[in-house]
Formats: sequence, structure tokens, C-alpha cells
Amino acid sequence: MIQRIQSLYMLAGAVAVLMLFLFPLASYSVPEATFQFTAFGLTSLTPEVPFDEMGWAILLALVVMFVLPLVTLFLYRKLELQTRLLIYTAVLDLLFYGLFFWQSSQYEAMLSGLFSQPAEVGYQMVLFVMPALSFFCMVMAVRYVRRDKWLLEAADRLRPLRRR
Repeated sequence: MIQRIQSLYMLAGAVAVLMLFLFPLASYSVPEATFQFTAFGLTSLTPEVPFDEMGWAILLALVVMFVLPLVTLFLYRKLELQTRLLIYTAVLDLLFYGLFFWQSSQYEAMLSGLFSQPAEVGYQMVLFVMPALSFFCMVMAVRYVRRDKWLLEAADRLRPLRRR
């Protein structure tokens, strides 16, 4: 399980997604207040403006992106299923960008409607690097799972059939 290189790629991809839970993804500034967009939603950093909005779509996507590689790690005997789940995780890593920017535009429109001026958005570097790193790790894991599958098929061709 851990001795295979694809297991390390799966763990690295899960850790990259875990970083998205720990760091803020974006910040919004209006003259009256400052807001922070994290994996858990939008919160106000200004004490005079209490605001807390839960972002369920982002949170659910990140939880799935974190759990799938960890579940796939233990499916080392089912190489087809492992490959399929890794491909789904890689696609979800790419779809996360679209989901995030959709949610970000929703928050920006909401804040612009609540305050007199439009909100200025600042995206954090972790938002761009970590899903891309997770995507790279999932693609590399798929590559090595397919290599394992090829090696097992080649070894099966060399083994003589046993009769019972």
C-alpha cells in the first residue's frame, strides 16, 4: 500500500487539498469592512460588521476531493476501480476552479449589493497552486496504477496455468 509510488502521490494530493482547508482562499475589501473567503464560507474580519455566510458547495467539493484519494489508497487490489476514482478526483480538482469562481462572483455581487461601493477581490496563491498540485498528483498516480496493472498482466502471461 504505502510502498508503492502511486500511494505517495495519492497522499500528496490529499495533503494538497487539506491545505485549502487551512488557508484563506480570497479576501474582499469594501470601505466599511474586510471579508475573508475560506473553505467554510465568507466571514467578516471587521468586528463592527458581523457577517458569516456558509459556503456548502465549496466545503462539500473539498471534502470529496480530500476523502477520495484516501479511500482510493486502500483499494490497491482493485486496480480498475482505483484508476476510475483517481480520474474522478482529477476531474473534480479541475471543476473546483469553476465552482470557486462561481461562488466568488456570488459573494462579490452580494457584498456589492450590501455596501455602497463594489468589493475588491484578492485571490490567494494557495487557491491556484494546491488544486493544480492535487491534479498533478492524481494524474501521476493514475499513470503508476496503470503501470502496475500492466506488470500484473505481463506476469500472468508468464505463469503456467495450474490444474487442481
